[in-house]
Formats: sequence, C-alpha cells, structure tokens
Amino acid sequence: MDKETPYNDGNSSKISNNDYHPYDETTCVKKTKSDDSGTIVLIIGIASIILSVSFSIFGLILGILAIVLGSKNKQNSRIGTAGWVLGIIATIISPIAIILYFIFF
Repeated sequence: MDKETPYNDGNSSKISNNDYHPYDETTCVKKTKSDDSGTIVLIIGIASIILSVSFSIFGLILGILAIVLGSKNKQNSRIGTAGWVLGIIATIISPIAIILYFIFF
C-alpha cells in the first residue's frame, strides 16, 4: 500500500466501502449531443440506401433528411459525415430507381 491510487490516498492502509469509486472523475468521458446526432444521421443514411432500391420515394425522402442533418453535423464527427455521404448516394439512386421502375413496369 505504498503507492497512491485514485482510490487510496496513501493515508490509510485499508480502503473503506464509502471511499470506493469505480471510475476516476478525471477519466470519465461525457457523451456529447453531436455524437448522438451523428449516429442518428448514419442510421438515416443507411436506411435511405436500403429504401432507395426497394421503396424509392421513401429512400429519396430519407436521403434528403440525411443530407440536411448531416450537413449540420459533418464538422463534428466522422459518423455524421458518413451519414451525409450515404444520403447523397441515396438521393442520386432513388430518382434513377423511380425512372427505371416506370420504364420497365
């Protein structure tokens, strides 16, 4: 017990249950809102890619939504940028799929 740890300041030889802290306050990472919104944009982007082939109008709507939300968030996170790019791809694929649908069906 010669070393100082975050749980033992070196003054006592036994750590009591009242002094136990599972995380050091300096190492806890607080999640920010931009992390959550980047994940939401990524999920919308993935859904827009999937729906752009099967239900093109919904893929187009979600693609535009991913572009709008991702443009606000792409400076903050890579995940938001990925969702933004997927939204652009879905917005390009959806009208092509709609045109092909009317040509062949």
